[in-house]
Amino acid sequence: MKVLLFTLIRAFEFELAVLASEIVQKVEVVQRHVLRSDPENKIQLPLLIKPYKRN
Repeated sequence: MKVLLFTLIRAFEFELAVLASEIVQKVEVVQRHVLRSDPENKIQLPLLIKPYKRN
């Protein structure tokens, strides 16, 4: 399982789809991320995922 995860993580680039200042932490039993602009405070962490391009 770790090998599969390692391979997938190396194959893609991850970056935030919103500004970092837009993300706040919601603390319950565990810490989760929500968007400041979301009025319902649904738990989410928007990411842009692109295939990794080697130079």
